[in-house]
Amino acid sequence: MARTKPAHPPVMLPSNLTVSKEQAVLALLRAYRAGAVLLGREQWRLFFETGRFDRNHDVDKVTFAAVIGAANRVQMCRYQVVVQLQGWVSNRANEFRDTVNASSLPSDTKHMLHTINRAGAWFSRTDVVMKGTGEIISVEIRRLARSITHHVMSEHRPPDLSRISMRLDHRVGSIAKPVKAMQGGQVGWWVNLSTREKGRKIAVPLLIHAYHDRRPGRATDGIQVNQRDGRLTFGIVTDMGESCTASRAAYDGSGVIALDFGLYMLFATSEGQLLGQGWLKQLRRYDA
Repeated sequence: MARTKPAHPPVMLPSNLTVSKEQAVLALLRAYRAGAVLLGREQWRLFFETGRFDRNHDVDKVTFAAVIGAANRVQMCRYQVVVQLQGWVSNRANEFRDTVNASSLPSDTKHMLHTINRAGAWFSRTDVVMKGTGEIISVEIRRLARSITHHVMSEHRPPDLSRISMRLDHRVGSIAKPVKAMQGGQVGWWVNLSTREKGRKIAVPLLIHAYHDRRPGRATDGIQVNQRDGRLTFGIVTDMGESCTASRAAYDGSGVIALDFGLYMLFATSEGQLLGQGWLKQLRRYDA
């Protein structure tokens, strides 16, 4: 799997955009979310047919374009959908492992199940081979693996793609540009957006605040658009690669931090960080 640069979750900024611009952005976001739902169905079908999601699966070039719009926007939406689904399935793989470990199955059966789980081959139709021995895992064990996977999946709701945020970059003209303070010092960025109307672009002003200005990292050309409680917000994606490298290089191992140990919350630090949330629930699972 290719490594990606560390990214910081964007701080969502409000905008004082006009009513007409707001309606255009809302139309774009609704179309993006509707397309994400359709792309999610396509990816789940692939998963249960092949055992894999595929962000490059681009067979239907008509349906999704009709809903989302430009092909590059469809591509970005598909990438985002696949990342969300892969994250959800990765958590289920951890639960699969815990379920097998806690069972009374023979050790060789557990070993085969773990091999299937590590390969993500719960629904794959190709043979799964044991490393070292070259033994092909039997149909019965594969069937058991699918049964366990269905069980752990049934315990959780899959991601709700109908409320996904919209993440765009320069490929669709969605470039966030810093500007000199405007509108009394409130506006710090302008975001260019290609709308659903062919050839129409709009400029969206972003209202900044002190916390956003203090954030480390390098602002990229990527943006995130969301709507909650009837309000549009915009975020500028930040690349944390250089900042993290500099922080590690500057750290000399000195300094004091206070830790408050607990069970429900494993550690609370003197700097306000909460580490190990939900630890007691996990501890009870280990105990069982």
